[in-house]
Formats: sequence, C-alpha cells, structure tokens
Amino acid sequence: MTKKSDLNNDPTLLAGLRGPDPAPGADVLLRSGEPLACLVCREQRFTRREIKLNTTGMTLMDLDWANRSGDGAVCKACGYVHVFLDGDLTWR
Repeated sequence: MTKKSDLNNDPTLLAGLRGPDPAPGADVLLRSGEPLACLVCREQRFTRREIKLNTTGMTLMDLDWANRSGDGAVCKACGYVHVFLDGDLTWR
C-alpha cells in the first residue's frame, strides 16, 4: 500500500502537467516553452542584450533614444543576433 507522504514526494506524479522539460543547457525559452535555437548554428546558449529599433523619422529629429527596444539574444557560438520585439522570452 502506498502512503500519502510517498505520493507527495514522487517527482513523476505531476511531470505530465508541466509539459516537456527544456533541453539541458538552453539559456532562453520561447513563449511556447520550447528552447530557442540559433538559426545559423543551432546552438542553445545566448547572452541577453537590449536592441534599439531605430526609425528614420526619429533619427532625423535626433530622437533615437525614444525608439522602441527589442530583446536581443546573441548566440554565444556564432554571434548571430536574434531580436524579439515583444518576445515573452524566459531567460535562465
């Protein structure tokens, strides 16, 4: 017979409700819960950086600081920059 305390300590009991575990070593998760993989080299390790999304009109008026920013994920392997405007990224 299984005791109630044994069920509370069983890590596999609720594993199916969490969804798939992200890949080990992945630094960034997308809104869907999938790990972000570099479009160039498929690496899953990134550094975070704010990316300014400049527009011509704001630059002409010397108001570049007022432009929107995106969330940048820079691949640690090849340096490719992935930009997400409203990415809802989860950084680990």
